[in-house]
Amino acid sequence: MRAFVTDHGGVDYAFARARAYGEEAKAALGPLASGPQKDLLAVSVEYVINRLN
Repeated sequence: MRAFVTDHGGVDYAFARARAYGEEAKAALGPLASGPQKDLLAVSVEYVINRLN
């Protein structure tokens, strides 16, 4: 199953979708007041997208 998903671009597709959702999530933070909470939420989005496992 792993080889099938990899060979057919599933991993790349999933990463691209995750990146797009992450960008939407960070854009949704725009109206919030600047501060450590907002920064932590943005960093959390990046962590989830970029984690290896």
